Amino acid sequence: MLPVIALLAIQPWAAFSQSLADSDAAAPSATIVAPHLPDIPYERPTQATMFKNYVFDAYGPYPLVGAAVVGGVNQLAA
Repeated sequence: MLPVIALLAIQPWAAFSQSLADSDAAAPSATIVAPHLPDIPYERPTQATMFKNYVFDAYGPYPLVGAAVVGGVNQLAA
């Protein structure tokens, strides 16, 4: 546990040391520009969409594969 905490404590320094803003190798024209997204108003999902999302999240491929993996690991551990 202590090595993980130490690794996480170092992360901000590692990110700061890799910054291109202070680097001489960074070209002046190398700027990152975020694309402009159109202003689309939020639309609440319909009941049918929420039901489809619920069925997919409860009985779709991801829950089935997850249950199979957990079952396999439990069989190996037993």
